[in-house]
Amino acid sequence: MTSGRFAVHGHFYQPARHDPFSGDVPSEPGAAPFHDWTSRIAAECYAPNAHRGNFARIGWDIGPTLARRLRRECPEVYAAIERQENGRNGMAQAYHHAILPLASTRDRRTEVRWGLRDFELRFGHRPVGLWLPETAVDLLTLRVCAAEGVRYTILAPWQVVPPRRGEIETRQPYRVELGGGRRMGVVLYDGLLSAAASFEAAATADADRFAIDRVAPRLSAPMPTGDRPFVLIATDGELYGHHQKFRDLFLRRLTTAQRPFELTTAGELLAPVDIATLQEVGVQEQTSWSCHHGIARWSAPCP
Repeated sequence: MTSGRFAVHGHFYQPARHDPFSGDVPSEPGAAPFHDWTSRIAAECYAPNAHRGNFARIGWDIGPTLARRLRRECPEVYAAIERQENGRNGMAQAYHHAILPLASTRDRRTEVRWGLRDFELRFGHRPVGLWLPETAVDLLTLRVCAAEGVRYTILAPWQVVPPRRGEIETRQPYRVELGGGRRMGVVLYDGLLSAAASFEAAATADADRFAIDRVAPRLSAPMPTGDRPFVLIATDGELYGHHQKFRDLFLRRLTTAQRPFELTTAGELLAPVDIATLQEVGVQEQTSWSCHHGIARWSAPCP
């Protein structure tokens, strides 16, 4: 084993698709031969990943609306996911997947509190990490999260301001000072590796080659601080089997075969760490992982 550490995070979310008047889920012809898209994605992604034990080896968050439907309609899949939560691999998610920087302070607090409580009721313990919908962030959102006991979140590399006289090194965690003695731990995902996993089908056709050619070089390069390098891939969880077929098999092979690096999660990385000791960075206000114009795609015509 080398000193490098590697993690995969899957963001699992589907909106509630039921009719608000009847409570029924209408048929969606585009999802054929399944009744609707959530049913199809459950068969192509959630079920195979749960049955292969992938949730036990990666970090993940699952939207409350999705978890509720899985529990009701796919109880075996839901139970398998529930069993694979180990206290450090699961993160909470803001309850309704609202873009929090666009919400009022009161609504942000409600979304965060409900998301944390939903996780606690499902998995039996209070979560320490929270996934921000679309990773949309600003300082007020982080202050609301910190006030509710959240220790860390995951952001894209372009969402933080480099430290003084330095550059962003995605292979280490940081802290954001929030005022009033509060701070937030921030883990940055590797932009190139995450994009390759998400959008280059050929890159994830062979898990062994991906580990050797893509991951290992990022972990073998020395850290300026001398610390152990940490590389995180973060993608939509539906990538593994739905967006790209058979990638649930890729994920199993990537996380079970013997590798020259240590497999971990963001939660495990930060569990023994005093957030106050991490290097400080700032936050690029009102940014997200999926809109390079900040949060314009949800608030204005995005250029």
